[in-house]
Order: sequence, then C-alpha cells, then structure tokens
Amino acid sequence: MLLSNRLKKLREAANIDRDILAEGVVSYSHLSNVEIGRFVPSDDILIALAKKLNVPKEYLLKYDRKDLHLEEMLVALKNNIDFFQMDEAKNVLNSIKTEYPLIQSVYQETLYYVLKSYYFSKVGKREEAVQILKEEVSPLMSNIDEEKLPDEFKEAYYYILAMKYYFDEDYHSSYQYFIKLFPLVKENFSKAVVNYNIALVLLRMNNVNNAISYARNALNIFLHDRNWNKAAETDNLLGVIYWEINDFENAEKHLQSALEMVKQYDLENLEPRLYHNFGLLFKLKNHLAESRKYLKKSLELKKYRRNRSNNDQRVLTYAALLEVFLQQDLLDTAREQLNEAKEFCNNSNELYFLKDIEAKLNLKLGKIDLYEESMIDLIKFFYGNKRWKYVEYYSEELAIHYQKKRTYKKASEFYQIALKASKYLCGRDNDKK
Repeated sequence: MLLSNRLKKLREAANIDRDILAEGVVSYSHLSNVEIGRFVPSDDILIALAKKLNVPKEYLLKYDRKDLHLEEMLVALKNNIDFFQMDEAKNVLNSIKTEYPLIQSVYQETLYYVLKSYYFSKVGKREEAVQILKEEVSPLMSNIDEEKLPDEFKEAYYYILAMKYYFDEDYHSSYQYFIKLFPLVKENFSKAVVNYNIALVLLRMNNVNNAISYARNALNIFLHDRNWNKAAETDNLLGVIYWEINDFENAEKHLQSALEMVKQYDLENLEPRLYHNFGLLFKLKNHLAESRKYLKKSLELKKYRRNRSNNDQRVLTYAALLEVFLQQDLLDTAREQLNEAKEFCNNSNELYFLKDIEAKLNLKLGKIDLYEESMIDLIKFFYGNKRWKYVEYYSEELAIHYQKKRTYKKASEFYQIALKASKYLCGRDNDKK
C-alpha cells in the first residue's frame, strides 16, 4: 500500500492546503509528486510532515512495517465475520481500536477499515459500511492495483463494493464484483451467500433464468448445512423469481416451503415478508380475496412487532393492498387506507410509491389529467434518483395508458424511456450514467 495515499488522506482530513503543508519542509511541486506516488521522501522530510500533521513520526516512517499481533487480530476478525460470529467480531474490533489508535502499516490500516466496513455490511448497517468505505478505504486504495492484493483482502473488499453497488442500484457493477469474489470464497456458507446475492442481482437485471440457477445452488447448500433461516430466505427469493416468469406453480411451492420452515423453526422475522409475497402472488393470479387476506396478515404483523426493519417495508404492503382495493373498485376503502398509509412513510421513495396509488385512484375516478401529471412526476423522481426498475415499470404503465388513448407519440416517448431504463438495469448503458 502507498505512503502517498496516507499523506494525502491526512492532509485532506486536517483541511491543510498543500502549499501550507509544504512550507518550510519541501517544495510544493515535490510534495505534489510525493502525493501522487512518484517519490518516497527522506526520513527528515517525513518527520517534519508528521509534526505539521500532528501525528507520531512512526506513523509515516514505519508505514510498511506490519505488526504480528495486529495481523493475528485481523485474521481472527475476518474469520469471525465469515462465520457470522458477530459478537466476537465486535469484540475484536473494539480491541484493535483500543490497542492501536494509529496503525503504522498502511496495508494493515486499510485492511482494518475494509474489515470494519465488511462487518457493518454483514450486520445490516449499510450507511456505516458505506461511510467507512468512502472516508477511510477509498482514499487509501487510490492508485492501488486491486488485482495484486492478497486474497483475504480482496474477498472482503469485493464484497463491500458489490453490496455498495447493489444498494446504489448499479446492478451491473455489483454483479461484476460478486463474480470476482466467487472464486475467492472457500467456506460453504460464504459460497451460498454469494450465490444468493448473485441471484438477487440477476433478478434486478431481469436475467431470471440465471438467477434461478444461482438461487438453487444457495438453497442446496443452506439445506445441507441445516441453516433454516437462510434456506427459508432463499426459498422466498425463488418464489419471487418464478413469479417473474409467470411460473406461479413453482412460485407458490417455494413460498410454501419457506413458510413451513418459518413455522417449524420459529423464524418470525421472515413471516411478514412471506405473507406479503403470498399476497403479491395471489394478486398476480387474480385471486384477490386471497391476496387481501395475506397482505392484511402481513400488515398486522408489521404493526404489532413495530421493529425498524418491518416499518421500512410497511408502506410497500399498504401499497400492494391498496392496488387490490382498486382492482375490486373499493374506492372509498382505498382512499381511507391511503391516508392511513401516509402516516408511516419514512422517506421520499415511500411517498412516491403511495403517489402511484393516488394516481391510479384518480384514473379510476376519471381524473385523467391528474393521473397523467402524477405518473410523469413519478417517472421524473425515480429517473433523477436512478431507480431504473421503477422507471421501467412506471414508464411502461404510462405508455400503455397513452396507447389506449391513441396518443401514440406520447406512448412511444414513454416506451423509449422504459427501454432505456431496461438497458441501465442490464448494465448496457452504464458508461452514460
């Protein structure tokens, strides 16, 4: 790892201009060359820079010297995360923070932050994971050839990048990093997790047939290892994948298998999600009474348990239930439930999901102009946020509406937007983002 990256990161963190740091120590141009890795300065210069940056001189002088005890702790940390021993991993993280307020080796410091981000990503704290990646890892990785890094480093690094790109909805980049990660993974559990994540990414990219293959690989490993929670999650994913290709028989079979595991092994965290998906499946099959039953069941569990993860999904269940009410022409009920749902919105995305329902309600009420205005606003919002899955869905819906009105020019315009969004999802237009 490069000393130049550490120097630049320290200077920028201290908010010191390069000319001020260089003053009285070295020329501006020489410091510039040091920061881009052309030169390694003498010890005297490093000591003077350390003083101006207010860090111990060893932090710059011994940047390439590994600490054996720390190396053992980093290995233990990665093993704990790989085997999902998160309490032990947290203890190791705290020990490193206490024992090594400054890590001399640039390589070990970077690996520490990679593993810290890896830990937060695995425990579902995505914002913390991304913040560490952005503020600590990326500056230290500048100008580094990642392909030449040790496998244990690359494994964690590729994972956090793959997850970051997934949540950024850059599915093509996410897929590329998961594929790079795949041959590095040794343990069965980790292999299954990677298979599951690749299936999820491929589903988002509309590559459904390949998604099935990876999801089945994950399911076989989880079942073999008797990891019922992950097996149920994977059966749930397979249910979703199969309904995407209108194979409702296999979709229901996998959702039912997941529900049986949930009941048998008390996996109550998955129960609301499964009822939600059963509701969506029966809605697709036009079994609206069954759909309402399952969606209401999901909503009741989410209201009752009131944990954050369920709250985040509550509006989506409301939206699905409201669509059923609209299909059944229960417009007064839909309006009443829509107002209730708005109270649980946590972010602008959820508000716009409900705006879609409001638009459809206006269409049912014959308020065509309001419907069209709302749909265009929806598409602009999701386009601006690069939420291509929703851009594709809403653009196609509006295009069909205009086609039925015989407003063919507008229909063509929104079909083009849907097509463009589909290309983004498949990664064919990533260079234009």
